[in-house]
Amino acid sequence: MTIGKGRVPLLLLLLSSNSFAAKYPIECLYVDVVTGTELTNHPNCAAIVDANPVFSPQHLSKMFFNRGLAAVNVQQQWYYVMRSGRSLAVIAFDNGADDFSEGLVRSLVNGKVSYFDRRLRQVIPPNHDWGWPFENDRALVCDGCKLGQPDAEGHIAVSDGDWYYINKSGRAVAPYPAYHATPDT
Repeated sequence: MTIGKGRVPLLLLLLSSNSFAAKYPIECLYVDVVTGTELTNHPNCAAIVDANPVFSPQHLSKMFFNRGLAAVNVQQQWYYVMRSGRSLAVIAFDNGADDFSEGLVRSLVNGKVSYFDRRLRQVIPPNHDWGWPFENDRALVCDGCKLGQPDAEGHIAVSDGDWYYINKSGRAVAPYPAYHATPDT
């Protein structure tokens, strides 16, 4: 059997797209450069290697980067992704990736809250059971607190524990007022 002119490239394209899908089988949710504003699903976007997402080069080139980072959801987990493909799993907040607040974003590391900068470098180690975003150069954190089960909207109640404020060096700077047993979640 002979292959007619023009059919070989189509055959190669089909074979390469099948291997591409096998290499990156996971769908991602992100804003692409075409829409610029709308989260859309993108098949064959990522693979999980050593518990971390690895993104296809084609999808990295399509992601909308804001100040060097793209927010991407892979298997119900939000990540900030750099153009290089380096990523950081971050806490979900209001059905999206946690926002950077005063230059820092929250991530769970071994079940504890840690804070990272926009270059995805750890600034404050994972020392606290929970922590809120920074506001006025300090963040409210707790040690020994308990996280409840998500409600219908995905909100999680945080209760008990010792609450206090830390600065951007991770040092305690002020107690949380005693008349507030647990901050609003």
